[in-house]
Amino acid sequence: MADYFHFHPSYLSSLVKKEFSKNLKDLLTDVRMSEASKLLKNTDMTIENIVLEVGYTNHSYFYKIFKKTYGMTPNQYKIKLTNQRKTKTE
Repeated sequence: MADYFHFHPSYLSSLVKKEFSKNLKDLLTDVRMSEASKLLKNTDMTIENIVLEVGYTNHSYFYKIFKKTYGMTPNQYKIKLTNQRKTKTE
């Protein structure tokens, strides 16, 4: 990313930290988890496809980060959403 913007990596990192109060890795994780949540809510994509769609190649790592972020596995999250939808329509 630094190459793309023609910045030194350390300078880009400090800009991101100053602007968002998070380092680049944490910011990227937040964006990926938010997108994964949206995909789980709004599509019928499999979790495996969502993992790839949001930019992870290691499924285990995705599951670990998702559980840390949302307090449940992606499958539990999807089941919870499904149950909430059923409750709303009844």
